[in-house]
Amino acid sequence: MNPVVAGAVPPPCHGRREVTTLAADPRSVHAARDYVTSVLHAWGLDGLASDVALVASELVTNAVEASGSPVQLALFCRAGWVVVAVADSSPGHPVRACTAPGAESGRGLAVVEELSGRWGWRPVTWPGMAKVVWAGWKITPNVSLADAASQKGGDPVPGT
Repeated sequence: MNPVVAGAVPPPCHGRREVTTLAADPRSVHAARDYVTSVLHAWGLDGLASDVALVASELVTNAVEASGSPVQLALFCRAGWVVVAVADSSPGHPVRACTAPGAESGRGLAVVEELSGRWGWRPVTWPGMAKVVWAGWKITPNVSLADAASQKGGDPVPGT
């Protein structure tokens, strides 16, 4: 399991959500990485960007291959967690493959499991989508409120 990544107090992205639709095209994997990196940078969570971007690219790869149709990529930040979720039109559930040494594919969910704090999936009834696969990372504060205030140039929590 990935070590807990620290963020500001409280997490600067609390309550945020960003969603994009990606084409059923292998180039969407690179677009997913760029999108995740950009959003996490805007939320002040650069320390999570490489792991979340890699997991997002694995989830998008699986979704595009399974569905052959556009997929939705979402990032959420709430209750101390950052979550990446990918929805697709394939009703099949994700299966972690047992891969042979040297295999060029089949390790996606193992990567997701290794890099995230939690992951899972569930069926959905959204228009054009059949399931969503998600992974999450717990954000643990490592900055005191005073340090956060000095870094931000003001109170870390409005009204304090």
